[in-house]
Amino acid sequence: MKQSVILQLKNITKTYTNRQTSGLNNFNTVVLDNISLTLEHGELLGLLGPSGCGKTTLLRIIAGFEPISQGTVEIAGKVVCNNYDSLAAEKRNTGMVFQDYALFPHLTVKENIAFGLKNQHKNQKKLSNHQIKQRVGEVLELVGLIGLEKRYPHQLSGGQQQRISLARALAPQPTLILLDEPLSNLDVQVRHRLRSEIRSILKAAGTSAIFVTHDREEALAISDKIAVMRNGKLEQVGTPEEIYLNPASRFVAEFVTQANFLPASRENQFWVTEIGKVEISKTNYAQKSNSRENALDEHGDMMLRQEDIILVPDLSSAIVIRERQFLGREYHYCVETASGKRLHARSNLNNAITIGTKVNLSLANSSPRIFPVSSLAEKESLAAIS
Repeated sequence: MKQSVILQLKNITKTYTNRQTSGLNNFNTVVLDNISLTLEHGELLGLLGPSGCGKTTLLRIIAGFEPISQGTVEIAGKVVCNNYDSLAAEKRNTGMVFQDYALFPHLTVKENIAFGLKNQHKNQKKLSNHQIKQRVGEVLELVGLIGLEKRYPHQLSGGQQQRISLARALAPQPTLILLDEPLSNLDVQVRHRLRSEIRSILKAAGTSAIFVTHDREEALAISDKIAVMRNGKLEQVGTPEEIYLNPASRFVAEFVTQANFLPASRENQFWVTEIGKVEISKTNYAQKSNSRENALDEHGDMMLRQEDIILVPDLSSAIVIRERQFLGREYHYCVETASGKRLHARSNLNNAITIGTKVNLSLANSSPRIFPVSSLAEKESLAAIS
């Protein structure tokens, strides 16, 4: 019977001590702050966040390449790392896929995949040459590269090299696969194709996996579950749909959905903005205030997804289209309100409106979410990711 919980992270904290040249006034930088996560068997988890948020450090801790300052890491029910002890990386039964492929240039495809099988940890059962050959064939078929066994890495495309890297990680049948920005070195077309292939390959193998990315579309496309990180903390964990449709914080809303925010004031059951009144139910308040329910707050920021904004030409309106970009399947508009606020909207090709046209805005989603008014510090932090 397979372990239902493959990975359990409990209160993972990582700090670095910054030493001054004088040896005095040393201070600690917190890279990971009390991270707790659970990964079920067969799940694909995306660690999503901007550069420097701690996602790669967390992956390296799980792999055994980085020590922790505090917390516990369990893989398949076995503690592999805690405050007092840490199991070596090669004993954790994990596979690693790097963004630069990390293939041996002097070995053929077959030899690259077989390398890990021939050099398994001494506690693992040694495989015969026949078993190794059979397993290499199985993973080559799994990644769709049968017939390339005798080629060298330089004879393969970037996408093929990354699939070989994945095949090498899968060959020993590890409990968990860890992928560190596996598609970042590929061009856009290959990246889009390969992200669906990676998901299909991992699902066909029945392997649990965690992959690091700063690309929201990549995370939404590959993941069963997404963990959004910011400044070493978890902002939200949920399915791609939950993260996109019900962001728990303004940061998640801006980073994942690239939403607009419009100042709003409450007037009975309505929220009044400069583009009109919107009726919003209690359930669409994103957070609780520290001292009272958000339903009692008088001011907030209304989240408007780009795809929810409908543009309708109106000569009497004070809202003007300032920019329009053709993106193939849709148009991207930038509109300016009377106050000078700029909002972004997307629409299909049936709704082409010229720059300079005055428009009214209406919402396809009749009940958008309200967030507390962000502090100056939060606004500066959010501006840094945009």
